[in-house]
Amino acid sequence: MTAHPETSNQKTLLAGAVLAGVSYLASGHLPIPVEVGVLWKGSGVTLLAVYAALRARTLDGWLICAVMAFGALGDMLLEVAGLTIGAIAFLVGHLVAIGLYARWR
Repeated sequence: MTAHPETSNQKTLLAGAVLAGVSYLASGHLPIPVEVGVLWKGSGVTLLAVYAALRARTLDGWLICAVMAFGALGDMLLEVAGLTIGAIAFLVGHLVAIGLYARWR
């Protein structure tokens, strides 16, 4: 299997994901609106999911994309919909991950 080279846009997206995640960790004491905080919290992993989607060439690539997307959704839903709804999104992501890992025993 050959690797597909990254485009400049994909590298920028990956850098944006890292920046979003790190900056969110450092934003804990900033007086920001709840909505902004929720979007900021989910932005790092959401961008990673988009990055994975752009790089996906096989079912495995799409599965890891789904794992990250449900993780980002779970993070955001914890804030706006509560523990149960957020946990359901995380559960779906974990079940997809188990399916992915089971393919590669």
